[in-house]
Amino acid sequence: MHVTWEDRQGDSDFQDRFSRDYIRAESIGRQHGSVPCVIPLVQGPDEKKNEWARRTFAGVALTHELKSVLNDDPYRGCFLKLLQFGYGKPDVRVFNYWQPENPVRVDGTDATTLVVSKPGSAMIVVCDYANGGSPTLYVDTKALGLKADFAAKDAETGEALPVAEGKVTFALKTHDFRMVVLE
Repeated sequence: MHVTWEDRQGDSDFQDRFSRDYIRAESIGRQHGSVPCVIPLVQGPDEKKNEWARRTFAGVALTHELKSVLNDDPYRGCFLKLLQFGYGKPDVRVFNYWQPENPVRVDGTDATTLVVSKPGSAMIVVCDYANGGSPTLYVDTKALGLKADFAAKDAETGEALPVAEGKVTFALKTHDFRMVVLE
């Protein structure tokens, strides 16, 4: 294992602290076969801003498969949802946003994704790197083994999300993330 991100603390959004290129080159550990752990150093005088920074950390860490050494919420709760879904088990497939065979695409914002899939269902983490809005998640149902008329919901809130012709739409704040379950 290796530990990183000890060099930037404060209350800024994590999308502004570390570029995706930096994370893929330095942080994810695939170049040297280690488990990537990061230190999400969040501190500032405004606790609401600190809470938001921790939320932006969760989206960035989850879509890059990074482990947190502090294990604070919302990261911890969302990581547990991924584990409960089956993340890490042999029959569950994982697709990273940078891989050409990624079975999802996001239009309407600049976002990263992590797709965790098993027969008949998928969990997708979508993390905004732009200005949020109302993105559309395009899903390759065949690649994920989903039926064409799948349903979608937010894994954190249970809210049903609109689905039409293999596309899911939802609201997403700047630098926020959503965990979308497809069944």
